[in-house]
Formats: sequence, C-alpha cells, structure tokens
Amino acid sequence: MRPLATCLLFALAACSPAFQTTTGDSYLARPAVPIDPTLASIAAVEGDLRFPARIGIVRLVSGRIRAFTATESQDLGGLFQRAMGFGTFQPLSPLITNMVAGGSERPMDAARRGAARQHMDYLIVFNLDPDRNAGEVVFLDVRNGYPYATAQTALAGDGTGPWASQARQDRVAARLTSALVPEVDLMLQGLVDRAE
Repeated sequence: MRPLATCLLFALAACSPAFQTTTGDSYLARPAVPIDPTLASIAAVEGDLRFPARIGIVRLVSGRIRAFTATESQDLGGLFQRAMGFGTFQPLSPLITNMVAGGSERPMDAARRGAARQHMDYLIVFNLDPDRNAGEVVFLDVRNGYPYATAQTALAGDGTGPWASQARQDRVAARLTSALVPEVDLMLQGLVDRAE
C-alpha cells in the first residue's frame, strides 16, 4: 500500500462524528443563486432534535436490512446502557419493515418506513460494507430524513469479497460495528448538546 493511502486509511479509521445543524430555509434563501427544483425539495428539510425519544437502530449489510448478531448486540447494549437519558433504544424489526416497505425501495427509505410503523422518532443506521471493510453510521430523523450526524470507519486488511459466506460477512460486519460504537457514543453526546 502506498504511504499516502496508508495515512488516509488510518485517518478514516479514526474519523470523529460530523454534525449537521443547518436549516433548509437558510440554505435556500441564499441570495441570487438559482437552484434546481429537485435539489430545492431535497434541501427543504429542518431539524427538530428532542430528547428523550424513541430511537431505533438498524443494521444494513451490503445494502440489505439484517438483524444484529449476538456480538453486535452485546457491544450496542453497553452503549445504550450508558445513553439511557436519551430515551429508549429498540432494534428495527426486519419483519415489520418488510411488511410496510415496497420491494424495490432503497434500504434507507425502507428503514424509515419500518421505523415509522414502530413509531420511532430517530434512527441510528449502521451501514456496513464487509466487501470493502468499511462502515458508516448516521443518526437521522424518521419523519423527514434530516441527517443530524454521521461517522465513518475503515479497518485494515482486505474485505470479504462478494462470494464470502454469511458467517464471514457477519464476523467482518461485527468488527465494523464494534469500531463504530465509540463514534456513536461521541455522536450521542454531541447531539444532546445540540438538542432543543
């Protein structure tokens, strides 16, 4: 691996959460700058961050909603025990999500539908890509999709490749989840400071 690529990999592995507190109104009110109507409808979203809340957690592995493994549940259990003041945490049910989501929907849209059916306020989405040995987590509003915070990680070593067994993919995904848990801890602390 080239030295620059190595440095970037280590920098990515240690990314701190990035927070979003901007408003759609101020973004769209920028004077004398025309904006595409499709982009305007995407930007026209406002945050409404309040705790305590019903917070769902969902695991996407290679773009599909999957249940958390026992190892991941143990890692997350400690995190959510520390974050009890934020409200209640509940895994998103893949079964309920399949019941209310269309078959061709994008995973994030399906997750929001499932969370709405379970009356969740926010979602913590673990988007894990064992093939690339990388993952991202986002904290978003179920009602309007506003992304309050994101964090990313990448682990050293090769990914699983598309033909890996489910067990191997789950092992790599569990390592990615474990690497993201401290970032979610920081994310939640930062979000409570920004909440109304």
